[in-house]
Amino acid sequence: MTSDLRALLAAIVANPADDTARLVYADCLQENGNSARAEFIRLQIEAERHHPNSNTRAKLERRAQELLSEHWIHWWGEVCAAVGFPAPAPKPSSRLGRFASRIRLRSVEGYPYERAGFRVTRHQVDTLRELVPVTFRRGFPDAVEIFHNPTPLLPKWLLASPLHSVTVNVSNTESWLGPHLASLHTLTLYDYAPLMFSVLQSPHFTNLKKLRLGIPGYFATPDPNEIFADGLAWLTTVPLTRQVTHLALPVWSDRTAEIVSSAQCLSGLGALEVSLMPDNSDEAESASRRLAILARSPHLAGLKELTIVGSLGASGLAATIQKPTWSGLRKLALELQYFCSLDPLARPDGLPVLEDLTLAGMTIHSAEIAALVRSPLLKRVRHFALRGHPTNRSLLSLLVDAVDVNRIETFLLSLPVTPATPLDGVAQLRRHFGDKLRALSG
Repeated sequence: MTSDLRALLAAIVANPADDTARLVYADCLQENGNSARAEFIRLQIEAERHHPNSNTRAKLERRAQELLSEHWIHWWGEVCAAVGFPAPAPKPSSRLGRFASRIRLRSVEGYPYERAGFRVTRHQVDTLRELVPVTFRRGFPDAVEIFHNPTPLLPKWLLASPLHSVTVNVSNTESWLGPHLASLHTLTLYDYAPLMFSVLQSPHFTNLKKLRLGIPGYFATPDPNEIFADGLAWLTTVPLTRQVTHLALPVWSDRTAEIVSSAQCLSGLGALEVSLMPDNSDEAESASRRLAILARSPHLAGLKELTIVGSLGASGLAATIQKPTWSGLRKLALELQYFCSLDPLARPDGLPVLEDLTLAGMTIHSAEIAALVRSPLLKRVRHFALRGHPTNRSLLSLLVDAVDVNRIETFLLSLPVTPATPLDGVAQLRRHFGDKLRALSG
């Protein structure tokens, strides 16, 4: 690596959110003959500037994946050399070598790692126990998941790549903390013990903006939801909470909902993601009740983005879209489990500035299609995504009237299909919306 590249990498490491340094780094790579890596960085940065559901972004990402597929062993090998991981097995250079790799006489390409999309992970669960998936973002593997004993891992990572996002699966709360986390933007604490809350007292998270609390993993205790609520109540007293602008957490009890609702320190939140796992009472009723508690909170009135995961009834959906508390929402994602009546969408709503709506997970009957067609909310959004299970795919053509073709910018339709059950109705949508429509199956 030249001195110029080394200096630019240091600038990227110091400020992972700065795309300018990454693009200058790409220019320098180009000047030094590494045009493939330069193109990859530019493609990933440009892709993130487009809406996630747009066909333009999908096209950019396909080209970026082609480059990563060709060069990932070398690019990932640079990080392995810095961190001290074993080098990935090189690509076989001869026809005989490729045949030997295919029948396992030699290590498969990239071993002990494998790649899927933009993610690199260990090839077998019994190797490299410190590492779980790493994701290439904006040209670098800067989204890292760590496991077991990561003490030497993260500081060395900065020798080859920035750290933008870290997901932690360790019980030792001290082993991975340090000044190397000063530039971290996103932290996920997953499957953690209650002690993990204490890491948020660390002085090193000076630039942390996004905090994700995963599903509690201590179900051996008599009441894990109460333990989680105790930890969350303590968390609302920690100064770090006030600098977080994006919070994701499970709200599996009424007490947790009340704690979030009454936390004045969350007034600065711009985005909230909640998982509303039902308790032992009626599933949709209990989840809707907790959502209604959140919807009454004056401290959450500043939200611009809201994601809800769970089993909701019509009352829960109505609480989301009709409460004046959330009148400033610009993005709403409803990942609904099983069936939920969409009838509230056909009524007047309280989301006058909403631009982005996602409906996912539910079974879609003809009544739900009819509600979408009648919805005044859908006529105003610029981005709409429907991920579900239609009982009659031929009715999908009716969605032509669900959104304003002159206003909509992206229309994502993602449905589980097989060759025997094609996406009936999509052809008419394609003719109507053109490149604004992105249809996925799987």
